[in-house]
Amino acid sequence: MREGDLLRLKSVKLDFPSERVVSLAFDVISHVLETGPMGLWEGWRLVSPKFSFLFESAIFPALVMNDKDISEWEEDTDEYIWKNLPFDLEQISGWREDLFTARKSAINLLGVISMSKIYYGVLLAYGGLQDLLREQKPGYLSTLVCNRVLPLYGVSVSLPYLVANANWVLGELASCLPEEMSADAYSSLLKALVMPDIGDVSCYPVQASAAGAIAGLLEND
Repeated sequence: MREGDLLRLKSVKLDFPSERVVSLAFDVISHVLETGPMGLWEGWRLVSPKFSFLFESAIFPALVMNDKDISEWEEDTDEYIWKNLPFDLEQISGWREDLFTARKSAINLLGVISMSKIYYGVLLAYGGLQDLLREQKPGYLSTLVCNRVLPLYGVSVSLPYLVANANWVLGELASCLPEEMSADAYSSLLKALVMPDIGDVSCYPVQASAAGAIAGLLEND
């Protein structure tokens, strides 16, 4: 991705159709991150050299409050809510292209990036907080594992680095994992146990960590 390409994303005044163009540009970058030949990490390697420039010149300007926001807040609150505070885009009756703004695409792009980089550390933190997690109310750990760990085994794009960490988390939490979670945990770990290499990326750490986690679950059955 050349600096000249990124410069075209910069927009002082994002009004249609330029806002739609910027939105599509962010979506293209998100697509590159998600569909790289070796998953999000390979996509991040392609984007990261220019990320600082991209953030300062395009992502941040799309996120900050602007005159159009203030105008819609004061003159058309429903439109403001629809564009900026929807609870679920899939529940909106009728497809509206104007809802897919540069801001939403920028937020989505940051979410994709966080999935490839930040979540790696989040998973490590979960495993290191097992004593604290044991002290939480019943159901807390089940919710955390169901919503934050197990979904990683079902994503369409392979994430070997994150899956390896997820395996480790399940192994670390084996002693306090609710009984009703065992079947789902075993199923996910067995899937990781046979994960094939992805291009030049070895999945041996995924397989080894899955084997260790399975052993931990068996010890605590």
